[in-house]
Amino acid sequence: MKRVSVILIGNLLTSKVLFEEIIKSKLKTLSIITKKKSKFNSDHQNLRIFTKKYKVPITFTNNVNSKKIETFIKSQKPDYIFCIGWSSLLKKNILEIPKFFSIGFHPTELPKNRGRNPIIWSIFLKLKQTASTFFILNEKADNGPIISQKKILISKNESSTTLYKKILVVSKKQI
Repeated sequence: MKRVSVILIGNLLTSKVLFEEIIKSKLKTLSIITKKKSKFNSDHQNLRIFTKKYKVPITFTNNVNSKKIETFIKSQKPDYIFCIGWSSLLKKNILEIPKFFSIGFHPTELPKNRGRNPIIWSIFLKLKQTASTFFILNEKADNGPIISQKKILISKNESSTTLYKKILVVSKKQI
């Protein structure tokens, strides 16, 4: 029986934590697509660790929608793409490559609070709860049918660091 195969796209702490859960699961990880460095993201992570620890091939790019990356992903024939912690939208030509669909992650109670810096906004807006949400990606930001959503309570004195940690614990269980 063929194992379900995935391509992982991301470059943040969230990517690192959730990719490790995916790699340890029953899914066959074909490759990780990531950035060598980022001036944009303060929580950028070097994902080369997976190449050594789990023997997962890694490809570096700054443009996940390039023809080169599109050709590469097509050659891998993934069942799914997981895009977790990538700061640009995947275009239709990339989203249509997997046999089934592409999966995104957002640390809010989608469809509420779409967009950038959702953890900080959840605290700033004094929300009582947020969520860890996995959804089917489409061409719009943080939009698409929800696959799994788990609510997370926000305490009165919550910091972005403590809320981020709570979200990671919940999202690891969702994987």
